[in-house]
Amino acid sequence: MNKYADKTNKYAQQETKMITFAVRKRTLPKVEKKERHSILLKIVREHGISDQRALQAALEAKGVTVTQATLSRDLKALHVVKHPTANGYVYAVGGEDRNAQKQEKEEEVAFSGNLAVIKTRPGYAAAKASEIDSKHSRWILGTIAGDDTVLVVLKEGANKTEVEEEVRTMNGEQRGVEN
Repeated sequence: MNKYADKTNKYAQQETKMITFAVRKRTLPKVEKKERHSILLKIVREHGISDQRALQAALEAKGVTVTQATLSRDLKALHVVKHPTANGYVYAVGGEDRNAQKQEKEEEVAFSGNLAVIKTRPGYAAAKASEIDSKHSRWILGTIAGDDTVLVVLKEGANKTEVEEEVRTMNGEQRGVEN
């Protein structure tokens, strides 16, 4: 073959790939947002996926095509965040943790004046603080997080028992107050 035939063949292959990709995209049925969210949550809960490309591929395998921008908006709307695991970070829903289903999440809560300190497992404090802030408790002004510690600033006269219940029910736990 001459060099022009090689270039023509190369362009034809690229065009075939583009057409195949376009046809595949068009043949997938449009999935409603609610159903897409349901499928996305199921994928996140069942698989240890660590990046958006893998999430897009998993969604496409289920017949759902989304752009990266749509996927990002969906992840934010569903409160899907990355959580640390032994093998790196993976997506999980809000305060959920894939390992939490296998092992109990022990958290210590202690109070001093209008402050509460929550001790978590390493790497979980930021997610915990974010979850607490998103609940807009009537007793909590705000949080500051480190790697394994969350400082919670309470309103004056806050009911510590209620605060601890709120914090613990975010993980489905309930215990007595430690002062």
